Amino acid sequence: MDAVFTPIGNVRTGYESRQDCPKQYSEGAAPARIEVREGLERAVADLTPGMEIWLLTWLDKGDTSVQAVHPRGNAKLPLTGVFATRSPDRPCPIGLHRCRVTGVQGLTVQVGGLEVLDGTPVLDIKPVIPADARVLPAEFDEMVRVGRQGWERGLFSGREGNISVRLADGRVLVTASGVCKGRLGPDGVCHVDPATGLALPGEKPTTELPAHLAIYREQPSARAVVHTHPPHILALDRRFEDPKEILNLSLYETDTYREKFGIVPALPPGGERLGVSVGKTAANRQALLLRRHGLICWGRTLEEALCLSEELENMARIRWMLLPGEA
Repeated sequence: MDAVFTPIGNVRTGYESRQDCPKQYSEGAAPARIEVREGLERAVADLTPGMEIWLLTWLDKGDTSVQAVHPRGNAKLPLTGVFATRSPDRPCPIGLHRCRVTGVQGLTVQVGGLEVLDGTPVLDIKPVIPADARVLPAEFDEMVRVGRQGWERGLFSGREGNISVRLADGRVLVTASGVCKGRLGPDGVCHVDPATGLALPGEKPTTELPAHLAIYREQPSARAVVHTHPPHILALDRRFEDPKEILNLSLYETDTYREKFGIVPALPPGGERLGVSVGKTAANRQALLLRRHGLICWGRTLEEALCLSEELENMARIRWMLLPGEA
């Protein structure tokens, strides 16, 4: 059956073409405003600055004949059914955006960055209700176990490192800023919308969140990410000018690890620059040495990501023991 929608207004962003428009809010999208049509003054009246809202849009420039895409337009990634992506090209092109109200003046609602074309029709505005999303999913227990195991093995110390898992509904559950991974509690994790990079009100995700989100964007197989600070890997990174020397061992299994091992140049922790570099490397490698910083591994499960971290740290420990001679 057909459905008829009456837009409640339009978005004003200044993005005139899809080439100019960021693919996600977290990729530098500019502030925007929603111009609500006349006659809806009472509906807008209780929106206030600081509120988080869900914005439903009609992506009218989308191609409704498309059923599968290369995620993010990257031809190196396999074709994926659009219902498992956020592509604007889809049979029913409804956009879903989580954003924060920054100002309200009459029928104009100002919001933080928004990744849609100028003039995009708005179908509805709904409030984000944090109490509904605060119920922790089953994956939380696995994060607690992996955090404790990594801490016991010396891969995490103090408040270092971070862990995340991609949930079935597309959200990312990630450790909060400044929590001990060996003693995770319910307040130590945050729910993040990967499209906007925003957590629930009151939650403060790790500053390394951009790196986690970049891996999930660039590597569809990734369901979990573990970022550790393994002491032997970091010591050898400082010892060798060429970090590939870390796995310069005449052991049968090292060839397997070399194929998974990628190198990210030294960049300040956190932030979009590191995230972009991590995402590009993760497209072809499963274990990434962040020079002068740590190791980040992804897997189909948290167990897989942690095991790879442990295996590489063990290889580095053997390499360290052989430093006086030759492997």
